[in-house]
Amino acid sequence: MTQPRILVVDDESSILLTLTAILERHGFDVDAAASAREGIQKLLEGVFQVVITDMRMESPTAGYDVVRAAQMQPYQPVTLLLTAFPPEEAEWRASGIRALFEKPVNVLALIDELRAIIEHQLVRSGQADRGTATG
Repeated sequence: MTQPRILVVDDESSILLTLTAILERHGFDVDAAASAREGIQKLLEGVFQVVITDMRMESPTAGYDVVRAAQMQPYQPVTLLLTAFPPEEAEWRASGIRALFEKPVNVLALIDELRAIIEHQLVRSGQADRGTATG
């Protein structure tokens, strides 16, 4: 099985580099984008299981542009929001975002969420270990 691919979009280079390094160390294949525009372009060029995007980049709601672009892809990646300025829960949930992580990010919680997402996707696609069957 190939490593899960994750796209991280954040205009703060220190966060982008740190998050990329941590996720790679935990076994994820990570691509990074330093702006919403770059992130949207990468969504068009590649296939990702998960997209993690900052909210405020070129504009205060640039993260929603990334989420909308992700939702338009035929491969339907799960989207996570990473922000220091969290919107109301009803707002981000209505946008189809799976989870919100407030900066500074609890990296262990993020890793746990990513593993749960990937496991759910594998089960849904029938690729997970089914264990023992009776019958």
